[in-house]
Amino acid sequence: MVVELTSREQLESLLRSARLLLLVIYDSGDPVSRYLSSLVDSISAVLEPAVVIAKLDARTLPELLSAVGVPSASPPRLRLYLNGELLWEQIGVFEGNMYADKFAIRRGILMALRRRGLSPRDLGISLAIY
Repeated sequence: MVVELTSREQLESLLRSARLLLLVIYDSGDPVSRYLSSLVDSISAVLEPAVVIAKLDARTLPELLSAVGVPSASPPRLRLYLNGELLWEQIGVFEGNMYADKFAIRRGILMALRRRGLSPRDLGISLAIY
C-alpha cells in the first residue's frame, strides 16, 4: 500500500519505523511529477511489503520539503532510506520512456545497496520491476 503523507509526524514515524522507505517527492500539479508518481505506483507491487512507499505532495505539504532537506520548486525525486538514513536519491525522470525510468530506479537502488554490502535478497525485496 502506497502511503500519501498527510503530516510531518507521519513522515517522521515512517522514517523511524520502516527498515526501507521509498519516498516519492512530487508536485501533483506538475505533469512530470504525476508521471513519476504513477511510475512508482506501477512498481509498488514488487517492492512492497519489504519497502514502504510514501508520497509527499509538495503542492499540498510544502512545509515537509524542508524536513527532508529538499528545496522548494525542485524537480520530482525518489529517495530510498535504510533505517532512517538516506541511501539513494534520483532527481527527475526520463519522462515518456517508462522502461528507461524503471531501469534507472532498479539500477540506482541496486547500486546503493551494493555500496552498503547488501543485496536485494538480504532485505527481502525484488527488483524485477520491468
